[in-house]
Amino acid sequence: LVHYGEDEPLTKTKRLLAYLTQGLPDSTEESFWIVCMNPKRRPICRLRLGTGPLVVTRVGVRQIFHAALLAEARAFACLRTASEPVPQSSPADGRLIFGLSETANHMGIELADYLIAKLDTLDYHSWREHGHRAL
Repeated sequence: LVHYGEDEPLTKTKRLLAYLTQGLPDSTEESFWIVCMNPKRRPICRLRLGTGPLVVTRVGVRQIFHAALLAEARAFACLRTASEPVPQSSPADGRLIFGLSETANHMGIELADYLIAKLDTLDYHSWREHGHRAL
């Protein structure tokens, strides 16, 4: 899914969540997505990097940055769809976000946010909103 042109910048969490979840089926299966953005935070593309139980343990920093570099992104955000009633982070999410933030700082690419969302209710957990300053 690629958008070019006059799309609004994805600077607010709700706007970013709406872009990432638009058109996704309400599935109980977990999936992991990234959105690549230009320097003004306008979307370039949205990519699914994995599906299935415990998807966050199978998606790695290298795979995420590979996709971001191929899209020539200057910023990116991640979304993990959740099957639990209340979306919450896991230790695997914490390890991944630490690796992403460290690598993003070294490469000069902005990590906009890391979201965990339940698609049918759109309940979500945002690392940026919850004060995690590693981003």
